Amino acid sequence: MSNKIDDNAVFKRHLNVWKISRLLAPLYIKNKLGYTYDIAPETFKAPYLVLSNHNSNFDPVLLGLSFPQHMYFMASEQVYRAGFKSKILKWTFEPISKIKGATDALAVAKALRKLRAGKNVCLFPEGNRSFNGKTWRIENATGKLVKVSGAALVTYRLEGVYLSNPRWGTGGVRKGRIHGRIVHYYTAEELKGMSADEITRIIHEDIYEDAYAIQEKNPVRYKGKNKAEGMECAVCVCPECRSIDSIATKGDTVFCKKCGMSTQYDDYGFFGDGFKFHNLTQWDEWQTEFYRQYIQDSAGTEEPLFFDTDVRLSKITDDHRETPVGKGTFRLFKDRMDFLAVNGGGYLLHDIRSAEESGSPMLSIPLESITAISVFNKCVLCFSDKDGTHYEMRPTDKKQIKNFRKYTSALEILKGIGSD
Repeated sequence: MSNKIDDNAVFKRHLNVWKISRLLAPLYIKNKLGYTYDIAPETFKAPYLVLSNHNSNFDPVLLGLSFPQHMYFMASEQVYRAGFKSKILKWTFEPISKIKGATDALAVAKALRKLRAGKNVCLFPEGNRSFNGKTWRIENATGKLVKVSGAALVTYRLEGVYLSNPRWGTGGVRKGRIHGRIVHYYTAEELKGMSADEITRIIHEDIYEDAYAIQEKNPVRYKGKNKAEGMECAVCVCPECRSIDSIATKGDTVFCKKCGMSTQYDDYGFFGDGFKFHNLTQWDEWQTEFYRQYIQDSAGTEEPLFFDTDVRLSKITDDHRETPVGKGTFRLFKDRMDFLAVNGGGYLLHDIRSAEESGSPMLSIPLESITAISVFNKCVLCFSDKDGTHYEMRPTDKKQIKNFRKYTSALEILKGIGSD
């Protein structure tokens, strides 16, 4: 009985925070971002599952303004590793944590438990924010989750957020025009008549956005400072000299450190005249094809496809604890990923010859053992293996920008797994 009373008290607190947040957030959000949004009608009866595209860290706030009814959000477990901020977040909203770069059955079970208790749940089925302005694909498991939940479904699309706050950007928010749109409400009865694959398909169609294609048809100005800075964590291959990891940015300028290629990134999200691409989507799609050919041309060589020095690797436990593996160099080969620690920085051995034989402390994981991989925020690489071990890699210098997307892109090509 006491547990039930405690649960009710916690939910009442969450509900009160939700109501207060919906009153206060518009005072800042509307003016800062130029944000407008639909309001969910009273005909939306709990429990329902809200699925939306994902382009910024404040997407839950934007989406929440459309829904008077309280809901729980699924979020990366990193939100529970931010010290005092995490304690506040847990007390106020208690997100359902999901391990990034892993298939997290526990997170799904928690979401289903909330729905079956009559609570609403929101998740972003792409599993990550878009780097290039296009909504990422949705896994088939999404439709299965909706079917198993037995709840109603609300599809939601955030429009213009990518250009207002691009994932790769370090220059802050650019004020322009963004809108939160309720696309469709599917009753539980309607969903019973659909297959899981059909549900996945309609979700993707409903929440899909191509930011640059929309911008081409109806240009909106997104004015800000240092608009190009950080872009190198999205694209790292020079379209002129085709060197890898040679892209750098400063202010509104993107350039190649090797050949001197340079272009401007304007208030509309377009590159300057004379550059090979008009927008970042085009550059990113060219880069993906470059990787495909690069990997094919590398057949038979023993050199790493990509590598990064000055990184630190950690293991992440299910209870949000981080155990350092070491600092050193991370490398991707066609058959494995490995980590070379420096200065005795600690190591783990996994399916590999001994440290004495290798000449350097090393962690090595065959690609066949990698079950999931993704990038968190701008440049934190998260991946998991068949043993259920979760890893996280980031630059040793917090201010440094590195491109870790090349690893997820390569894994997508090499074995069909990966996430933006």
